[in-house]
Order: sequence, then structure tokens, then C-alpha cells
Amino acid sequence: SSDLEKANGAVRLYRSGDSASLANELNKLLSFPELLRTSKAAALATSEYVFCWERQAPVLLQTVKSDFSV
Repeated sequence: SSDLEKANGAVRLYRSGDSASLANELNKLLSFPELLRTSKAAALATSEYVFCWERQAPVLLQTVKSDFSV
């Protein structure tokens, strides 16, 4: 699965360099407190369980080992 799928709702997408698109996403979060709450909870859980060094280090090391094995 992609990193975006792993983020489980913690990520808001907007067009790079498009300040109106970014403002729109921020306004959604500010306008819908429940969306903000669930996004914050998803971000915390994702940072603790998906994108954390303790979990990613073994994956990275295994990838490096397999790429450099003869």
C-alpha cells in the first residue's frame, strides 16, 4: 500500500504552489471540528505506528541488505 493509504486520513492534499488550495483545506479543518479532531488523531496514530523510526529502521535495513546481497 502507498504511504498515503498508510496515513489513514491524517493527510490533506492540495496542489503544490496553490495557496488557495491550501487555504481551502485549512478552512475545511477549521469549519468542521470533527474532521479536525479525527485528522489530528489519525496523524498521531500514524506517526506512532507507521512513520516511526523504530518500525521503519528494520524495513530499511532489510531493503539495504537485500539490495546489496550477492
